[in-house]
Amino acid sequence: ASTAASAAAAAAAGATGSGESAEELTPKKPSTTSKKRSKSTGGGKRTTATTKAKTTVKKKKKPSAKRPRRKSAPAVISLKDAKSELGTNDVVMGRGGLANHHVGNNSFRTMTASMKPEYARLPKEEKTDVSRRLLGMVHARGGKFLAKHTVSGLFYEVEYKIARRKCSQALREESKAERAARKSREATEAQSEEDEDEDDEEEEDGEG
Repeated sequence: ASTAASAAAAAAAGATGSGESAEELTPKKPSTTSKKRSKSTGGGKRTTATTKAKTTVKKKKKPSAKRPRRKSAPAVISLKDAKSELGTNDVVMGRGGLANHHVGNNSFRTMTASMKPEYARLPKEEKTDVSRRLLGMVHARGGKFLAKHTVSGLFYEVEYKIARRKCSQALREESKAERAARKSREATEAQSEEDEDEDDEEEEDGEG
């Protein structure tokens, strides 16, 4: 009986040991849920980082090259009233022999010279009124501001704003006589300053 009991106990112990060894030898399958979560989490982080990088990068705008302003020719109002000859009180637009020697331009320069002192001492916002008044004086005498048409050779009246711009330019510019007078005045002032400096030096030498 004791032999049978020990045999039974040994059999039971062997069965138990064989079960544990079988369990140890059988590889455990990794859980797919944790891997999926880690992949999704890692992918989400990468997507977020990419999105942030895209949002922070800004394209620099290339500076646009400034084009030089072109001087536009006086706009033609109408050639219906254009004429082939100038009136004595008309003012010719532009520069050159005709504008320099026409009687209407000479009268215009005389009127401009009389208004220049007032124009020079006024602030910028009040200078426009002087140029408008000068333009009105030309119109009051029956004169017009005319430009020569390049094709037909006729003289047509320019727009009001072009004529007023002509008046403002004439009030700002110096004539030949004014330029010569200014240079002569500056030379006289410079000479007087030099004479005063020489007198001061002679007095210092006499005192020494």
